[in-house]
Amino acid sequence: MKSIFFKIYYHINYMKSKKDNHNLKHPKVAIIVCINDLITHRKNIHTNDVKSINFIEQFVMLYYSIKENWHFNYEIYMFHSYPIREKYLNKLKTLDINIVQINEEEYFIRPHSFCIPINCDFRLVLDTDMIAVNDPNFDFKYEAYGMYSTMDYEKLYMNKKIYQTLGLTVPQNYKYIPPADSDNIYGNVNIIESFYSQGTVNEVPSERYFPTFNCGAILIANKHSMTLGKKLLEYRKIYKAPNSQDVIGIVINHITNGNWMHFNKGFNYYINDKHESVTKIMKEYTNNGGKIYLLHYLRLQFDNPYYIKYVKKYHDMCKNLLNS
Repeated sequence: MKSIFFKIYYHINYMKSKKDNHNLKHPKVAIIVCINDLITHRKNIHTNDVKSINFIEQFVMLYYSIKENWHFNYEIYMFHSYPIREKYLNKLKTLDINIVQINEEEYFIRPHSFCIPINCDFRLVLDTDMIAVNDPNFDFKYEAYGMYSTMDYEKLYMNKKIYQTLGLTVPQNYKYIPPADSDNIYGNVNIIESFYSQGTVNEVPSERYFPTFNCGAILIANKHSMTLGKKLLEYRKIYKAPNSQDVIGIVINHITNGNWMHFNKGFNYYINDKHESVTKIMKEYTNNGGKIYLLHYLRLQFDNPYYIKYVKKYHDMCKNLLNS
């Protein structure tokens, strides 16, 4: 199979789907996780500070948590570029997943993942360093979901040249997110968690902020996926931006004609030992009954109580598989 962007090679392991775990009344979702099996790139991945969890291990941890805790209609895909070492590949073939190799000599293959033909209704493209906790409640009347993040929108998002180059319309009538501040929010934090933590924990705002999205989790209708991927690859080629995260929100706003929504609180919930304010927000949220649907365990230490409560179980399961 060949596209104008790249060749793809499929190493597919189909196991009998556990249909009892899936609510087939819902649209079919392709859960896609992009990884690269290179030791030299481990220093660049988002993982715990001790740098001991590699991409394959992270993927297996996420896989086990999804199979145990998410019950909608989905299939899991693992996309990779560099060849997977045989000792890992043999273990991965025992899982209920589709393994897809993208023949692309790049570290960031995320934009390509939107272009691979898949039979589904929606694609949920995730980072590897995540744990599924509770069933998410997607409203599929929206054609895309994203998580807010802080970007330099004065230099980027209000740059008319970018919109003209990519053929995009400028989002209108949205509030702006203030610059990142080490005392309240940091880079990849889902800002909706920070801004609205002072209100009722399960509320989501009635208004939306400018679509400055982080790539940690993106849900997109499959009918828009190819267009999204092409625009991201176009931006990367022109502006030399490896993962195209800078423009993913404004591209999504354009191709869905504004029919997108932010994820609910607790989805792509970020926790990081290096940022005490983020940990404080999460503690307040969970202590008041707030649900976590998808935990982003960025740089947790092994003795952190959130690692012990949410992550350790799946890390142990992963080690049992890979070391057996």
